[in-house]
Amino acid sequence: MKKYVSVILIVLFVFVSLAAAQSCGDKKCCADKKCAKCDAKSLIAQEKAVWEAYKSKDAKALSNLLAEDSYEVDEEGEILNKQEQLQNVKDLTISEYQMKDVQVVVVSPAVVVVRYKVMVKGSYKGEELTPKWGVASSMWVKRDARWVNVVYQQTPIAAKE
Repeated sequence: MKKYVSVILIVLFVFVSLAAAQSCGDKKCCADKKCAKCDAKSLIAQEKAVWEAYKSKDAKALSNLLAEDSYEVDEEGEILNKQEQLQNVKDLTISEYQMKDVQVVVVSPAVVVVRYKVMVKGSYKGEELTPKWGVASSMWVKRDARWVNVVYQQTPIAAKE
């Protein structure tokens, strides 16, 4: 029950965040680097860097991208803290991943949600993963002048019959 409440709270937060999202078109804002939207390409690159860290089994690179209080809600609703995410680097073998329909939603100048569809091919603890598309939401927060990931959540997309 506790897991479901956490998942519901995360989904609620994402919807509230999307409703309150800001956009930045102010040239002065971007020139002063005060607007998160100006960092959109960089944040997409960092999201890809998370996947590349998993793919190359580079726990150090992943650790540098995650905040100390980072957590992930996986497809089964399990909540993983940073150490558990780093453990997954050893257990997860990614042969290929695809990201599409990537969007960056600016919640505030220091909070951004990167959302997209993702499909992963590989294995987990030696068992082949069934490739399927999911929707991912990844929250990045600017701390000490750098962006770090604080929340990642992925939900499988149901196959249409």
